[in-house]
Amino acid sequence: MFTMNIDRSQTKGVIKAHLLDMSRANGGNLSKSAADKWANKIKQGKFNTDMVREFAKVIGYSDPTGERATNNVMRELALA
Repeated sequence: MFTMNIDRSQTKGVIKAHLLDMSRANGGNLSKSAADKWANKIKQGKFNTDMVREFAKVIGYSDPTGERATNNVMRELALA
């Protein structure tokens, strides 16, 4: 998963920079304000499946197999 280098113990600035770097590396267009918002949520432990999907769209990360697997699990857990 693309979040493997993000850790809540990192500073908000480091997390934000990492999110922006991932976005640029994948041809995405993540804004600084969105990266700041997500860095706050990560620091608060509120990074969830919906954020992963939203972030994947913004950075241009495409993983059809992962999307299908996530949807299957969420359906099984009655989350979707």
